[in-house]
Amino acid sequence: MRRPMPSDTDLVMLVDGLRFNIRGSSWVQYTTALKPVGSSTAYFLDPVFVSGCESAPNWQRVFSMVSPSIATRVRALVADGLRGLKEIAAGNGWIYQRCHFHVWALLRFWLWPLERGDNRAIHQAVSATLMAKDSESADAARSFLQAYVAANPGGMSCMLKQLLRDWCAVRAHIDYPDLQIPSTTNAVESMHNLIRQAVSRTSTIDGILRRSTALIRLHPPFTCNGHLFQQK
Repeated sequence: MRRPMPSDTDLVMLVDGLRFNIRGSSWVQYTTALKPVGSSTAYFLDPVFVSGCESAPNWQRVFSMVSPSIATRVRALVADGLRGLKEIAAGNGWIYQRCHFHVWALLRFWLWPLERGDNRAIHQAVSATLMAKDSESADAARSFLQAYVAANPGGMSCMLKQLLRDWCAVRAHIDYPDLQIPSTTNAVESMHNLIRQAVSRTSTIDGILRRSTALIRLHPPFTCNGHLFQQK
């Protein structure tokens, strides 16, 4: 039986979609975890399955299913950068944090050779953009990336432009320290890894739903240590 979540604290919501292809049909498991402010434990809600591709409108439907006693306490949303989620967060009055793991995943193709070569300046600037706590270092990184984008249109600059547009979203964990916002959705990713193993031999969406729900309900909560999630 899952541990009850505290009922009197503000919450940070972490979300991610898990994709399945069942007999030629696409399904997405919409997974939601809640981390109380001041706590290091992430509690999971029952998953919701929707056919088709992952989308912001479907996430809005999932959010509307959350109990009002929980929804009214949500202060921040941590997500992977799916288009439309930033606007949904703003519409609900939530601080939006874009997952750093997904930021690096999008840039890895470009940054990996730079990190291993002589010119590591872009990699260092992105790192400072995501993690620098002092405004001087962050502003210097922002100026460097803006100059690079202006001088190098196309290619990696397209992704760096989005990073600059999402400046507040990738730095929310720094700008709102009282909320103790995780910088990644790794708690949800860790649960998804377990679910993939549990349903690997299941061939129907009903079977996947039953196994996934049972695993989420029975598995111990996950613990957040700083910005890294580890299984408890």
